[in-house]
Amino acid sequence: MTLNHEILAFRRSESLTLQIFQATDRFPKQAPPALVHRLRQLTSNITDSILDGCARHHREAAESSWNTALKLLEALADGIDEADGRGLLDPDTVLQLLQSQSATWVEVLCMVREADPSRFRDQDSRAA
Repeated sequence: MTLNHEILAFRRSESLTLQIFQATDRFPKQAPPALVHRLRQLTSNITDSILDGCARHHREAAESSWNTALKLLEALADGIDEADGRGLLDPDTVLQLLQSQSATWVEVLCMVREADPSRFRDQDSRAA
């Protein structure tokens, strides 16, 4: 079950990244460059954190990476709200981005909650 969540989380984060890049490409020239950079960097870091967690062999390390992705997704929602407040996004784009952000958040949360213990190495058994 977790593998399906991992695949879906990755696909959703990649889609979210493309949507953010497309949305920020439509920002007016006077848009704050720091906001554009932050939104784009957050989506890249979200995908990296998801992949990093999937590559980990110990549950605690995987969960740490996935929890980082959840925090970054929350920061992304704040950034989308900021861009909306500045009038840089139309209402339909805001809705689309927040829906994609939420769908990714749900999949990552499922990965954390439903991680199959058999996919992780037992640290205690290696120490014995």
